[in-house]
Amino acid sequence: MRISRRSFGRGFGLTALSVAGVLSSNKPALAEDFANKFDLRFMVPGMSEPVKKPPQYLRLYLTGPVNPEKSRLHIMGRFGVPTPVSPVWADPDDPTILMANFPNAHPDRYVVYYKVYSTNDEFTVNRAEFSLDPDGLLSDVPAGWPPVRVAIEPTVSGRLVTYEAYIWNVSLRRTGMAVLKGLIPTGAQLVRSYLSSDGANPGRSDGTAVGWSLTTPVQPSMYDMSGNSGKPYGPFGWVIDTSGMQPGTSLVSRSTVDWSLWWDGGWWNNESWEPEQHGLSVSEDVVLTVGADGSVG
Repeated sequence: MRISRRSFGRGFGLTALSVAGVLSSNKPALAEDFANKFDLRFMVPGMSEPVKKPPQYLRLYLTGPVNPEKSRLHIMGRFGVPTPVSPVWADPDDPTILMANFPNAHPDRYVVYYKVYSTNDEFTVNRAEFSLDPDGLLSDVPAGWPPVRVAIEPTVSGRLVTYEAYIWNVSLRRTGMAVLKGLIPTGAQLVRSYLSSDGANPGRSDGTAVGWSLTTPVQPSMYDMSGNSGKPYGPFGWVIDTSGMQPGTSLVSRSTVDWSLWWDGGWWNNESWEPEQHGLSVSEDVVLTVGADGSVG
């Protein structure tokens, strides 16, 4: 299987919002005076310029001592793919710094979603961003992080391919609407589609794509409105049959999600200024090939 990375906006001939603003390893981001509030002061890597070397650690500088046993971090790349991060700990020399190892980082733009508790059991929930770009290869991606993203994964069984897509609402608000579409590879036959579990909630197909219009909000995928861990929405599944297709044929699929976000109020820490938003996000392409024996790989 080969997954090719394309800039947002090349799928379905549409323009999508994309990636985060860049952050630097030597300047503090979001530095403010939080005199009477437990909150993030800044993160290293920090905002300004792309990081040229993979950071050994992430450091979150808080306004008070942290409780690492209750605190959590999630990291996601620009295509909505979660990235492994180590358990967190407090810097032994400064208890207001929360640290984590960030192994195997590759060039990408990352958002760090954090829920950090203080030793007084206060907590702060929000996000910070940084970019790892040693060769300047991400410079063609427009500024502006898409708050709703879509990721797609294939599973192959002989001549059948199952694609499953998930919506990641990486804002701290709920969606007002969301329409997800999955591309049917040219020449393949759609066998079935579903939402949540096989056999349930089939999508509507026009022969080139299959889609679902959601009537319920997609809650934040990292944390809900009480600060509890959330999860992505899905899976949206579509199964194709490649029987009769010529060996060497490429199977290209992707997903789009057309979304809006409500302005829910100010419970999220530093996002109460954001108005209602609308946009379209596109997954990276999934490219498979029909083999000489008709199987897919």
